[in-house]
Amino acid sequence: MRLISVESCGPLATALNQRDIVTAQVLPVLLRFAEDKSWRVRYNSATQIAALAEALGPDATRASLLPCFVNLLRDPEAEVRAAAAARCASLCNLLPPADIIASIVPCCKELATDASQYVRTALSGVITELAPRLGKDATTQYLLPIFLELLGDECPEVRLGIIGKLDAVGQVVGVDLLSQSLLPAIQGLAEVRAVLLGRCAEITRSIQCAATVSTFMRH
Repeated sequence: MRLISVESCGPLATALNQRDIVTAQVLPVLLRFAEDKSWRVRYNSATQIAALAEALGPDATRASLLPCFVNLLRDPEAEVRAAAAARCASLCNLLPPADIIASIVPCCKELATDASQYVRTALSGVITELAPRLGKDATTQYLLPIFLELLGDECPEVRLGIIGKLDAVGQVVGVDLLSQSLLPAIQGLAEVRAVLLGRCAEITRSIQCAATVSTFMRH
């Protein structure tokens, strides 16, 4: 019953679309479930937290939901940590940079060396999205070391999570700094060649498609 109840928190908060009611009625329910003795209930809480944060807005998210989210990021169960890590970027979009640096970044540092590869993979898929929120200086100081840690991970999926989104980081810190800081760590990785080959294949398909259209138009 608790599993079903917590799964309704996000959709209910979105449907209500009234922050005062969500704060009074839905938020206390999720906060209670996030501390449940069952890891499955806590896991479901982590999956609903981004939708609830969106419905609550920045102020209530910062005041009431952020401490709960930090606890989920540090949950004893790997499945819960992974579910929370996957929603880091969504929650951080509602937080000021100072709170991200003070509360979320330390958790990300811990998760980057988590014993579970599923937690590290979940983190690597979203952590680059924090860069636009933090800006150049904070990204350079706080996020680049985490990127480097994940780029050196033994799990290919973790490395790919970072490699596949380096363009977004480059737009924040600049190509020169990105080249100096991260590219030496990824040179020679098989994933880099795979990504480049994949992009070449996409370009080739686009060219072939354009040629086909051009031929058709001439006839």
